[in-house]
Amino acid sequence: MKKTLLMIAMSLSLTTFAQETKIDNMSLSVTGGYSDHLLRNGVSRLNDTYSLGLDIMSPATNNFVPVDLYVGGTYLASDLSSPEGSIWYGGLGKTVELNDKYSLRLDGVVSAIDTNVDHIPNTVDASITAALINPLVTPYVSYTKDWQIEQNGWTFGVTKDIPLSIDGEEWLQLTPDVSYYMFDDYESLVAKARLSVVRWDTVTPFIEGRYLDNDFDAGSVNWATHEGDSEFSYFAGLKFDF
Repeated sequence: MKKTLLMIAMSLSLTTFAQETKIDNMSLSVTGGYSDHLLRNGVSRLNDTYSLGLDIMSPATNNFVPVDLYVGGTYLASDLSSPEGSIWYGGLGKTVELNDKYSLRLDGVVSAIDTNVDHIPNTVDASITAALINPLVTPYVSYTKDWQIEQNGWTFGVTKDIPLSIDGEEWLQLTPDVSYYMFDDYESLVAKARLSVVRWDTVTPFIEGRYLDNDFDAGSVNWATHEGDSEFSYFAGLKFDF
């Protein structure tokens, strides 16, 4: 509970800091959906989970310090009336243009995760990510430090947004992403692809298929609820932009 209150306070502080100038440029989105496995750092943290999240972002042009600022929180439940926890985060990022085709994106994020799963403790982690944005694919690398479950490590991945047109109009976007996690006590491969309907300005339906491959005994660890041994998972929902 203390960690949740801490992250709420951080969210309010960052949001206030972002209001120094041009508040009209801030973006707000609400995302609701369902996943059979809530994946985090390449492993399942919750099973059969409904989620409802709020994300707020203030671009660098708004802020006294020229970096993007973002905060958010997600409510998690096994059904619509039984809360199973929440995720809160705050972060900052900066895009540095290298030339007309390549940019370097740097992000730092602190997250607090509260769950009601008996053998998985509430935790706080921090991550630093670097990505090379370019017209082909975007490779990225991230390091994550966790203070409770003591699972720290590296993530290496590639991703790309692919617009898909129907009758000359952009209706869909396909976003494949492949990532490999190398943490203290496990390694995991996650290959996923999200198909989004981007025809409308305010609402975006999406469905995401994931392939998960790791190998450990979920009953003997405190950082996962399920072993994904070469299996498929999914996440589907709606995103509303304001």
